[in-house]
Amino acid sequence: MSYTAETDQLDEGQWHALLQEFDDATLFQSWGYGVARWGRRNLSHTIIKRDGEVVALAQTILVGPPLI
Repeated sequence: MSYTAETDQLDEGQWHALLQEFDDATLFQSWGYGVARWGRRNLSHTIIKRDGEVVALAQTILVGPPLI
């Protein structure tokens, strides 16, 4: 088996199309919720493929160190 990852290569429409293929997807994983809650610049979207087939999605919140 061969796994690959692609990060920030999708637009919102592509993300939602893939998200709908997962039975356990939730509102909290939607692009719109992420942007409303965390801001567009604070999100990253990754897809994991096994032998070319999408097997996982991850919407990640990007945070930096606190300002002192």
